[in-house]
Amino acid sequence: MMTALAEYRLLPGTRTAVDYLRDAGYELALITGAFDILAARVAADLSITHAAGCATVVFDEHGVLQTIETSGDEPAAKAAKLRDLCARLGISPGQCACIGDGINDLDLFRETGHGIALRGTPVEHDAWQVIDSLHDIPRIFSTQKAAPEVR
Repeated sequence: MMTALAEYRLLPGTRTAVDYLRDAGYELALITGAFDILAARVAADLSITHAAGCATVVFDEHGVLQTIETSGDEPAAKAAKLRDLCARLGISPGQCACIGDGINDLDLFRETGHGIALRGTPVEHDAWQVIDSLHDIPRIFSTQKAAPEVR
């Protein structure tokens, strides 16, 4: 399972966007509907401080898979993970922006009011900003007018 999870591919521009945001002083988090161990692996690869997944793989003391626990309603679970992170950081969800590409991101878009969607995805009409690729992230955050007051 760990081998399979190590085979992920990032969207083009992911490293550039993450590096830009980190260098600009933004706090970064990865909140995904995927497995928490995958979230942790990708976050470590990208040097993202906070990571949360909506599914947990539970192994016994011998490394044998016991069960997979899910968070239930994935969109609501992702929003709850965002609220928990915001509470720990002492900020409000409205001070955050999120990048999403699926229906499970709509609650995050609503919570933050700053959803960023890739053009052509099911959530582009619900987004605050629509981008053609992750290479467009610096454009959104390079001006005070356009960028949310995020931490």
